[in-house]
Amino acid sequence: MAVPTRTLTIANVLPRALTIKVVSLIDRRAPDSEPQEWLLQTDLEDLLYPSTTVLGTSGAFYRLLGRSQAGNGMALPLRRNSVAAGLVTEAEFDALKALLHAGVRAFTLVPIPAVAFALATYGPTAASEALLAALGLPRPPEWTVSSESEDEEEDDDDDEEDDEEEDEEDEDEEEDEEDSGSGGRSRSPDSSDERPSSEEGDGDNSSASSGRRGKRKRRESVEMTPELQAQFDAFDRFRMAVVNRHRKGTAVVASTVGEDRSSILHFFAWLQRVKGVGRPSFNLFSKPQIAVVAQSFAEEKALTCKYSRVSKLLGSLVAAARFTHAMLRAKSDATVDTTAVDQLVALHTQALSEARQQSKFDTVKPPKAWLDWSACQRARLSAERVVAACDAEAAASEKLELVRDCCLLTLFTALPPDRVGVYRQLKLGSTLKIVGDRVQIDLSERGAHKTAAIFGPSRTTLTATVATRIRDLVNLDALQPDEYLFHGKERHSPLSPSAWTRLVQATFKAHSGVALSPKECRSSFVTWLRDGEHGDETLRAAALAMRHSSAMADSAAYDKHGTDRVVAAAVEAADAFAARFAL
Repeated sequence: MAVPTRTLTIANVLPRALTIKVVSLIDRRAPDSEPQEWLLQTDLEDLLYPSTTVLGTSGAFYRLLGRSQAGNGMALPLRRNSVAAGLVTEAEFDALKALLHAGVRAFTLVPIPAVAFALATYGPTAASEALLAALGLPRPPEWTVSSESEDEEEDDDDDEEDDEEEDEEDEDEEEDEEDSGSGGRSRSPDSSDERPSSEEGDGDNSSASSGRRGKRKRRESVEMTPELQAQFDAFDRFRMAVVNRHRKGTAVVASTVGEDRSSILHFFAWLQRVKGVGRPSFNLFSKPQIAVVAQSFAEEKALTCKYSRVSKLLGSLVAAARFTHAMLRAKSDATVDTTAVDQLVALHTQALSEARQQSKFDTVKPPKAWLDWSACQRARLSAERVVAACDAEAAASEKLELVRDCCLLTLFTALPPDRVGVYRQLKLGSTLKIVGDRVQIDLSERGAHKTAAIFGPSRTTLTATVATRIRDLVNLDALQPDEYLFHGKERHSPLSPSAWTRLVQATFKAHSGVALSPKECRSSFVTWLRDGEHGDETLRAAALAMRHSSAMADSAAYDKHGTDRVVAAAVEAADAFAARFAL
């Protein structure tokens, strides 16, 4: 075996038993070093930060390392060019990659001594205690000091807050996800292993946040008690039922409910950290003062997030409050005070207004990670050349990765780039249908994509160029019905929104040098379309194909050259007239 590996099982901590891989590898950064044992950073984050499967964060353990005595220098980030750099052999890299999945591009190993430092900073919890026991590590002396000082400061009624984890991870991730263009916040349970790009890059956010807040406090993850789970289940049914006599408005799709759940849990975590609420629940939304608390929450989030994000969070709180008040009305004939709901709606409306104002002045110029549409085409051509030059003797996993790159880039550049969730959730036999020579994206079923409620059901027949690339990937990956075209270890589950964004960015970076996000790719297409001689009919068709309104396509968020183009004629006319009076 290229890399000796052993497996540890951590049970009775999470709802599911978690396996931790321990690999033995030489750290070639130091001369004459001996083999030592390492853990995969993704495994550590899955164990220590299980709430990230709901809150949609990533890189939490990387930031934890940065705050610990170990720092990030002990960790070993690896990618394909690490072989040429002499950090690992090709056989070792492939063996390590096989522990994750074929689509992973980069991953990080953490030596056991660094894990010990990180756990000392993390603090005593059931998960950290279990990991220490599994690794045979002694209990950090810092834990004893920390526990004694906490006991002196806390009241007897606050025992449930002893094991608080950090809420900063959620806030940092929201900035990261906002910048990356990811539209969702939830993560599938194994999507840490799905990461196509390195977890690095979050350290600056961490240090900035640390400087902004001073000494960080640990907070407790939102415990999903049976009572809270039952409330969320009822909330899901309330929102998704086709007809519901207690609800105002129409039903929503599962993805929208998932985003609401994520936002509500994030609010609950903030309540624990800032307001000292021990066990938040939906009952809080029946309290008249909830709008006052929500305003403080929104004001704090606005310091680190755009108002578009703040408005989404507040929208989810409005949905939770309406659900809670509807349940109260259903249980009693008495009139229920709706002041809290009305005030939350007012906050949401104001945040939406502020978001619209921000969008008018935001992204007028292309962002740093930007490619014009011609450069996007060159990225696709690069991937096609690599596939064409691929040796017949190349490893199957390597060829699959190259074909996947080519298929992904073709989808994004040979068509008007569709909504992020459409390509991410292409499922063979369902949303992706191959019948004879025709390949279709089929969103004709209810709930196939959340935009169907606005744009209606659709079937899009793909061009021969795109269809060929999809067939190549389906055949090489031996994809079966009900399996996703782009998947992680679990073929019957799509990549999470954040993992999908990272995959797209990593693929563009590999073939263009720029980590272009799905949203910016759509923006690049819109800018090219409006820069050219394309009529109104073409622009309307493109907006429909991309599933956004013409007004959105014309906004500064998408059309990067819009303002320059609008005033160009006047600038040229003024210049021509001024030239008549030149010396």
